[in-house]
Amino acid sequence: MVDHARTSASTRPPAAGTRPRPASLIPASLIELSSVRFKEFVREPEALFWTFVFPILLAIGLGIAFRNRPAEVVHVAVVGSSPEAARVAGAARKNDGLSVEQLSADSAAVALRTGRVALLVRPRPTGGVDYEFDDTRPDARSARLLVDDAIQRGFGGPMRLPSASSTYTSAAHATSTSSSLACSA
Repeated sequence: MVDHARTSASTRPPAAGTRPRPASLIPASLIELSSVRFKEFVREPEALFWTFVFPILLAIGLGIAFRNRPAEVVHVAVVGSSPEAARVAGAARKNDGLSVEQLSADSAAVALRTGRVALLVRPRPTGGVDYEFDDTRPDARSARLLVDDAIQRGFGGPMRLPSASSTYTSAAHATSTSSSLACSA
């Protein structure tokens, strides 16, 4: 049996002043079901928090924790007040990543022990330098490499690794390195 009321209503021309209704591709029951589910979702504050608020708070927290920071400045002490020490300190100051200060032997030892400086540079009167650093500090090894590079560049010498005669001794968490750099003018 055919429903004549429904058939005749869909084939009739629209009344004056109304637009024709397009045939719906989405069944009315699906629209009603989605509406009910959305209303249930909105009535649950926990669901709204975990869906909208928590991801935003998490993004802000992780953004603060892992923001880009400039490279940290490494603090270095050049031991002594001799002309060689002044030249070594001047060469090391040319590197922007180093904070170089000249200290006496006693002050430098205290500064290394308390962690105020990461590396001690002891210029030798015959040329070359000795490095002393705390092996337990993670920035001490990188400080040694940065200072060695800065000093070699400052003296205009070729880039080379410390010679084979370099000694590494460890005593009470302090490591000394001798490097035969060409420190002559």
